[in-house]
Amino acid sequence: MLISSPTLLCYFLLGGSAFAISSLFCQQITRRRERRKLILRHDCQPPIKLSQRDPFFGLDTIWDSYCALKSKTYLDQVRHRYQQYGNTFSSHFWSSQVINTIEPDNIRTVLTTKFKDYGIGSRRKDAFAPLLGNSIVLSDGAQWEHSRAMLRPSFTRSQVGDLPMFEIHVHRLIQAIPKDGSTLDLAQLFYRLTADVISDFMFGKSIQSLVEPESLGTQFVKALHHAQAGGEKRWFFGGLAKIMPQETFYQSVKEVHGYINIHVDRALRYRECLHEEKEHGFAKNTENSGRYIFLRELSRITDDRQILRDELLSVFVAGRDTTAALLINLFFVLARRPDIWQRLRREVDTLMGEAPTIKELKNLAYVRYCIKESQRLHPEVPTNIRTAYKDTVLPTGGGPDGKSPIFVPAGTLIAFHITALHRRQDLWGEDAEEFRPERWATEKDPWVITSHRASVPVSCFADLFFSFRNICPSVADLGAALVVSGTCSYALHTLAADANVITGGLEEFAFNEALYTVVRLVQSFERIEARDPEPWTEELALSCASANGVKVAMIPVPLNSGENLSRT
Repeated sequence: MLISSPTLLCYFLLGGSAFAISSLFCQQITRRRERRKLILRHDCQPPIKLSQRDPFFGLDTIWDSYCALKSKTYLDQVRHRYQQYGNTFSSHFWSSQVINTIEPDNIRTVLTTKFKDYGIGSRRKDAFAPLLGNSIVLSDGAQWEHSRAMLRPSFTRSQVGDLPMFEIHVHRLIQAIPKDGSTLDLAQLFYRLTADVISDFMFGKSIQSLVEPESLGTQFVKALHHAQAGGEKRWFFGGLAKIMPQETFYQSVKEVHGYINIHVDRALRYRECLHEEKEHGFAKNTENSGRYIFLRELSRITDDRQILRDELLSVFVAGRDTTAALLINLFFVLARRPDIWQRLRREVDTLMGEAPTIKELKNLAYVRYCIKESQRLHPEVPTNIRTAYKDTVLPTGGGPDGKSPIFVPAGTLIAFHITALHRRQDLWGEDAEEFRPERWATEKDPWVITSHRASVPVSCFADLFFSFRNICPSVADLGAALVVSGTCSYALHTLAADANVITGGLEEFAFNEALYTVVRLVQSFERIEARDPEPWTEELALSCASANGVKVAMIPVPLNSGENLSRT
């Protein structure tokens, strides 16, 4: 008896469905067996759970964190949770399990020994792809290696110490500071300074926001800020963002790309001129011919406009926001510590008012101690998240005593909070809450790098575009951690992760910029007076800086003191 075609089709579909279901069931059984073996092999135990009224999505915790962010008390809330639940605990964020930790061994595992087990996750890629494309901060694995290999040759030892360029912009900064003892906000000037420096370094042409606050470049910076804020919202809402209005986000992205494309086109024209020179044997390119320009060097490697644009944006934000945050947080403290300011002045007096050389910058120990202490007490990037790409294990934090290994299923988020770690009294002593630069003088080898991706121990760029909206990263991740040896035991400092691990050169560039700025300001001003009685309050956005800015009065060095600055 013949079977009709519809009946045959029905049997075929039923058979196929049964096969698919049975295959899926077998895969689940196999996965459970493998997970159980992994748990037994390492003797894993679950961490303590955060008490959440909503045990499925953690909506109550999300709301509490949102309120803390609005009241500028989020970092205190995070520290309180660690004090209550221990150094490692689990929670829920929407549909994801989160393991929160400030254990150095766990962070070292995520960022170094098992860094291939973790990545940035698809959520971040989807959120920021319209702005950053396939840049290094949205890459994992082979793509990340490719971007890193492409960008690395664009840095040289000579350009990271471009002190004449620093001098130009720091001199403009000093000129913009009132000399009559009136109140100003240094925070806004620091943001302009770092934007001018990084644009000069990248494009060979500064946006000159210190002298032209309403320039096209300044409008670009504003558009970039809006685009990044829109990306943060896209990350937070995940798939729901597709049904939300995003006109401002896409318009800002368009403006940002338009500005960067102008400079990319200039670089590609330069590349064409070089090609003609080689073919015809004559030189026709004279614009800034002897000067190092990052974009120009990068254009020698690739002529892909989108690649150039995407990577430039990564480096720009890395070089602006977090370097400015470092200076803001440091000067907020210095304005309230005249004893430290005078000690800094005694150290820089050895320069006799002259601009420092690279060698002299390295020898200014107390200046460096102050920068490190500022990064410890007020890290520019106080939190970070990674996503487990496979079933894996963290070495500690499980069980009632928090000492057992933890099984980490694929898809789990690992969140670590640097501010809470840096203020652990069991690691830093009873004065962990105090700004005490002298603690760094006792370190025999203060910065022991443990990250496969790190190069130097300076978090000047911090985590390119890190958002602090609850547990949500904005554009980048840390990608590196430092373990401090000696009396301070462990200290993890966030770096500008994927972007400033392109090479140690970019991080060294930022650190030299911060050092140089501090030295020249200390040389130029006899005193700095706080004009804001409020304590330091967090402002969590692209980087973590003082919410109240740095409202101060700068008292210049008397003209007849013999300390007039000379120009480089």
